[in-house]
Amino acid sequence: MARKHVKHDSLRDLQGPSRWMQADPQGPNILVSTRVRLARNLAGFPFPHAATPEQCRELEENMASVFSGIKLDGQPLRYLSMNVLSDNEKRILVERHLMSPDFANLDRPRALFLSEDHRVAVMINEEDHIRIQVFEPNWQYQQAWELASELDNKIEEKEPLSFHEKFGYLTACPTNVGTGLRLSVMIHLPGLSVLGQIREITGALNQMGLTVRGLYGEKSQAYGNLYQISNQITLGKSEEDTMRHLDAMTQKIVEKEMQARHHLGQESRLQLEDRVWRARGTLQNARILSTEEAFKTLSLDRLGMDLDILPKIKVSYMETLINCLRGTLGSALGSGTPEVESEQSAVEAAADDKPAQGERTESEDKLTTPEGLVSPREPAEMDDNLLDIARASYLRRLYEAPLGGAS
Repeated sequence: MARKHVKHDSLRDLQGPSRWMQADPQGPNILVSTRVRLARNLAGFPFPHAATPEQCRELEENMASVFSGIKLDGQPLRYLSMNVLSDNEKRILVERHLMSPDFANLDRPRALFLSEDHRVAVMINEEDHIRIQVFEPNWQYQQAWELASELDNKIEEKEPLSFHEKFGYLTACPTNVGTGLRLSVMIHLPGLSVLGQIREITGALNQMGLTVRGLYGEKSQAYGNLYQISNQITLGKSEEDTMRHLDAMTQKIVEKEMQARHHLGQESRLQLEDRVWRARGTLQNARILSTEEAFKTLSLDRLGMDLDILPKIKVSYMETLINCLRGTLGSALGSGTPEVESEQSAVEAAADDKPAQGERTESEDKLTTPEGLVSPREPAEMDDNLLDIARASYLRRLYEAPLGGAS
């Protein structure tokens, strides 16, 4: 491997909204986002779980050199070495889906390469040597695939990849052997959830060779009625077949969700209006909101907006959810904004309920899924009660000025 020193970047240089979160806030928020992920490994090199720390470090440095000469849509890929990021910076990256919770918790040398608009995020030394990820808002799988394929080709021009003529791309886990492609759609299904039909839908999808997971992937829950649906099979099917299959199933799910919403509007209109208006009232008036309660309430509120029962807001559903999570919210708290500082005195009375200094709750041991992506406390990290107060404060301010009138 050819190696040369490449300076890593700071996460502070990469603040701002992620493009994949910028779905049209005025449109129906059913198909929220798309992700294409390609698993690749370098030929003649042990998989990360079998490699020594020195080998992982060598591979990270080598890929930094490879990516230093690559641009996608005119954007370079910024080098974020995990050993220099704080716990909260890692948490923010997980919250935005730019890297996996498992990747954040690994102790081997590893890195993330990130485009300026956060459409492209490449994990180095996760389960495989290279995990290419491309994100798009809504259901834009073709655009995501083309960009991922372009980066894949550029890498292969510089480094030989582990490939078998019969089996395809070789990966650390046999379930990814073949194309190494995992195509996912993030889908918002409040109608089917209210009608209690989610279990039936997920069972049918599993029989069709698709996997249904929660907001943060495997073993996570469907907070905010958000589900990730992806292909299971990577061996024996082409990339085009995989995309066509998931696209066809996605359109059927959208049809089912639209039918569920129509049913609610026709058969239970008054009850539906009551539920979504109560949700709006909570968002406009609550003083304390946990992550889980906020997500449930925001899902109902978004359903009300999609059905033209409630006035619309200017921020997309996914961006609103991400802004309510611990890392992003804690970062805003740490900035000392006047809005948050004005709320801080309200939690002073709860000081006696906090763990003793040096004490740590079980949930603080690792980054995990909400509630709410936590790790050992950092000096600037805020009290849980203050986070719940700040979350409610953020949502009250967000819902102060809706765009238009309700129908």
